[in-house]
Amino acid sequence: MIEEYPKFIFALVQFLQNAKFRPSGLEYKKYVELGINTPCSSEENNSYLYRNNFKLVAPLFETAHAVDLDPACLEYIKDVKNLVWHNMTTDEFIENKMPKIGKVDFVFIDACHTFEASMKDFIGMAPYVRDNGIVLLHDSHPPKLKFIRKDGNLSGEVYKTADAIRNDPEIRKNWEIVTIPVDFGVSILRKADRQLVI
Repeated sequence: MIEEYPKFIFALVQFLQNAKFRPSGLEYKKYVELGINTPCSSEENNSYLYRNNFKLVAPLFETAHAVDLDPACLEYIKDVKNLVWHNMTTDEFIENKMPKIGKVDFVFIDACHTFEASMKDFIGMAPYVRDNGIVLLHDSHPPKLKFIRKDGNLSGEVYKTADAIRNDPEIRKNWEIVTIPVDFGVSILRKADRQLVI
């Protein structure tokens, strides 16, 4: 089950990249992934410490920014040709790097799983997502209550971030959200103040 969601993310990005019928100028070139290393708390999951999400998705973009505190992550993803590695907190990345990077097309948020941190990551990245850009928020629909942890382990309280976005009228003026309730949940957000972009 842990290996399935990278395939879903890959298929979604590949679909968006290869869509024949899309408005002109709507291309996905810059990718940011917040949180490359996913520590597993159980013995049976140790082989999945370093997910292959970034390695699968990054090659579909011209530039792929990987952000994680754990320097060991770089060893696992260093062969990704378009990689730009940032060994720092998401707060440091958003404050110090994003003003230089500018607008991005696609963001995957999977760093700290507390409500406060995941909401802060979304709020911090939101201004840098271009119109019709996509944000994916992982762990937003855990399959069982035992995966919800206030300390940020497992799925943490990321579901609260999805709820807060859904229920905030100011955020919803510029963002659409839908949560796919599989594999700990993936919420798909599109930055748009209207339905059509043609």
